[in-house]
Amino acid sequence: MDTTFKTSEGVFNYRVGAIILNGTKALMAHDNRRDQYYTVGGRAHFGETSEQTMLREIFEETGIKAELDRLAFVQEGFFNADGTDFHELAFYWLVKPFDFKEIDFSSVKCDGDDNELCWIDLADKKWCDGKEIYPVWLREKALCIPTGITHIVSIEDNFKKKGTFNDMELLQFFKSIIDMDRSAVVICDLNHIIVYMNKAASERYANRGGIELTGKSLLECHGEKSVQTIEKVVNWFKESKDNNIIYTFHNQKENKDVYMVALRSENGELIGYYEKHEYRNRETMELYSFK
Repeated sequence: MDTTFKTSEGVFNYRVGAIILNGTKALMAHDNRRDQYYTVGGRAHFGETSEQTMLREIFEETGIKAELDRLAFVQEGFFNADGTDFHELAFYWLVKPFDFKEIDFSSVKCDGDDNELCWIDLADKKWCDGKEIYPVWLREKALCIPTGITHIVSIEDNFKKKGTFNDMELLQFFKSIIDMDRSAVVICDLNHIIVYMNKAASERYANRGGIELTGKSLLECHGEKSVQTIEKVVNWFKESKDNNIIYTFHNQKENKDVYMVALRSENGELIGYYEKHEYRNRETMELYSFK
């Protein structure tokens, strides 16, 4: 069984790759369907060491009973393929030279009829620049492989969770910002389902159910006229990526202005909305009070 599994956020892979060099040329598998080049290798089977996996994959895809030189690279890879995020741990092994004439170029068909083995010249920068070659760092590092084991973290632009911090770490920051806000924050998706309430919101709407409102429709908490207004605002948000905030009313009793604010994905797609409260009263807290 391959060591790969799905999570609610994407797919985790554990795989190996072979660095098979003949001068400046590298033996690669070519996926004709996607026109992509990648190293000979594949996912580890449960219970295999990376070395065992590498030797098995080389034999399956080339027909060669190879010898491994050493482990050269360990990569933590983050990328998106066909709309799915992948978190991949990969071990890349340098393979000892062998009689390249013995390669069975039809063996790689075990991975599909669209695959073929080929040599690519990594020194031919002009040719390589126009190709999708994976891992992306191979063109540079395979021509001058460092001694020892090199650790690489590769985050591709299409990975949704790219950044200095991973998604789970950033979530803690953003959640803390919302939770520490003294104003009520109620976040809804495009179906008007309440997906999150901070502490202030839970306390403010305690008589309506408080935190138990999470998972329920915001529209159920409003009258017909308010529901129409909310839907009108959300439709306005949908009309343009520039439509992101609208002033809804002034609460004179609490001296605050209230807004509806659009929530968008990185590409500007509308994913939800929340109500923003801005109080106009002067702060009564003492300056720098550490009590």
